[in-house]
Amino acid sequence: MAPISGSVYLAGSFTGFRDKIIEALPGVPMSDPRNNRQHAMYATNSDDLEAATRCSTVVACFPKGNQPGVMTFVELGAAYASGRRIITADENGGNKEHQRLLQFISDRYFSSIENELIPFLHRFKIKEKPVRTYAENLDQIKTVYACGTIKRGLGRMMEFASKLRPDKDIRLRSPDIIEDYKHIGEYDLIVAHFPQGSRLDRPSLFMIGAAAHMKIPLLLKADGIFPYPPISGGLQRRLVNDLGALLDYVVSVDDGHIANEAPHMYKFFERYDGAY
Repeated sequence: MAPISGSVYLAGSFTGFRDKIIEALPGVPMSDPRNNRQHAMYATNSDDLEAATRCSTVVACFPKGNQPGVMTFVELGAAYASGRRIITADENGGNKEHQRLLQFISDRYFSSIENELIPFLHRFKIKEKPVRTYAENLDQIKTVYACGTIKRGLGRMMEFASKLRPDKDIRLRSPDIIEDYKHIGEYDLIVAHFPQGSRLDRPSLFMIGAAAHMKIPLLLKADGIFPYPPISGGLQRRLVNDLGALLDYVVSVDDGHIANEAPHMYKFFERYDGAY
């Protein structure tokens, strides 16, 4: 996978900052997610993540007063895993865990879009970096990393999984997401739960984005009347709506090759849904 030469990907929630950055960098090719395919979330996710991992530089903005972008953290995970140069402007620095993560992954980190980021971009020179790529490896599901909201049932399910399959290495999202990321190459499966009524855990979304680029499968339990579409829109290998079914998958499935996984899935369809 070759980088898109001399280009900038504009990551962040849909506010007016993108137009200001486009004006600040005349003549620089911009990848603007507002122009990506929108007819289906699989297409949107594919276009966004391809741009985030192939553009030379990712500029991520978190404007003051806005919720930190959900897909932005997914894109940043993929961008960091691919070795992109990341420049961040975070005007909502109140969350210390978010701030620490953003500072860790960013080549440059600013606290103001208008006063710091834009003047920097006026004199910014884009440098090329090769895209870091990964091979798909589905030979085993032995080391499982669970993230999202651990305290709302997922942690208990993983405790059961450890007892039922002591040969599997079950790891839970720790308070130090940077340390978790340093071991991401050891994970065979990412398991995530974002319960209804709980704020989506942004550092876990960063891990999901990195896993997507590194071709690590995701088993997702998403709640809510409207599950957040970028997450359930094609990032996952499997989507479940029951924690017991999630446990069943982790305990039963030992490798990710479709020929070996499919017999388990047919049993799951009949056991939980009655037919398929």
